Amino acid sequence: MEDVNEIFNDFAALFTGHLRDPDGEDVVHADRLDRAALDGTLESLKVVDAYLEYLHQHRPERMGPDWARTVLRAGAYTGEIIRHTAERRYDWIDYDVFTAAYPDVRRVLGDRGLPVASVLSTGDGGFTLPLNKVIKYLANGSEDSVWFYASAEIR
Repeated sequence: MEDVNEIFNDFAALFTGHLRDPDGEDVVHADRLDRAALDGTLESLKVVDAYLEYLHQHRPERMGPDWARTVLRAGAYTGEIIRHTAERRYDWIDYDVFTAAYPDVRRVLGDRGLPVASVLSTGDGGFTLPLNKVIKYLANGSEDSVWFYASAEIR
């Protein structure tokens, strides 16, 4: 199954600031993100939680493309921590590719959209949804901690 690991690695690098967006676009409230502490470790997801908590408390009624970009990049960083820390192998798989291989999963995932644009797959039909977890944090707050989520996935 074709993976999109390199693309999501780049999204994560855009989140950390190790890669610059050619259009100069950044995450929302970038000044609230302690990029120096984003070192690729599980513990660095506590910094992401703090950033997402700020966003949760300051989210607008309607979130635009800048918020979608933020979800994509924060979710990619979260997923990359899982991918590089877990004992089992994970790969980012595009929604269309994944659901073509596992058509029954469409009932669970629904239609393609930002929360499921790409899944982090274990290769045997198993998957997790880092992008969706970031969206849930923005909606619900700390009960949807990305640090806790990744800790559980890694075990």
